[in-house]
Amino acid sequence: MDPIAQASLDRVLAAVEAERTLSEVRFLPSYQDLREHAKGLERAQRKVCVQLGQVHALPLSQVPAHLHVVAASMKDVREAIAQLAAHLGKFLDALPPHQMQLTTDDYLHGLISMVNDLPRLAVTAVIAGDFHTPLSVVALVKQVHAAFQVLNLKNDALRKRFDSLKYDVKRAEDVLYDIHLRGLHKQAANDNTETLVQRDGTSDAMLALLCGM
Repeated sequence: MDPIAQASLDRVLAAVEAERTLSEVRFLPSYQDLREHAKGLERAQRKVCVQLGQVHALPLSQVPAHLHVVAASMKDVREAIAQLAAHLGKFLDALPPHQMQLTTDDYLHGLISMVNDLPRLAVTAVIAGDFHTPLSVVALVKQVHAAFQVLNLKNDALRKRFDSLKYDVKRAEDVLYDIHLRGLHKQAANDNTETLVQRDGTSDAMLALLCGM
């Protein structure tokens, strides 16, 4: 590089570095506050993740009460997000609500992530003595898989994740096959109507609680 050009470039880089250093010194307390609030959000999020993971080991009768505990922890997460957003707004211009949109790809990715967890739900339901839930799981997984087959997906990340759905269908069907192989479906069919109504009411309450979070 020409010596004159190199000297000019060095001056520009020095000026940029000096301005950056001045900016960091000026906003150092704010950066530290932002970091502390981010750590608070991480702690609250980890707590919720642990509590959600405990659901798989609980009897079905204890799940509604445990969800109230999760809801209380979710309140802490929302408060941590609000505090973090208040500090982050000092550095970034927040988008208006009408500009914050959920893209179709994001929605489909989220739908696949939900279906990926359903076979595990079927397994834990059987462990808890619930032989009806796997029937619903198999039906739902098959419906989602069939719906994705209608889409004309490109050879991208979404297509690769769609390919994983066939394994979810197989895992869910394996659970249902084991239930029929051991004759547990007959035990489920012999359950009294009162138990079925009580379980359905509990499921509705759980769904309403989750939707209200």
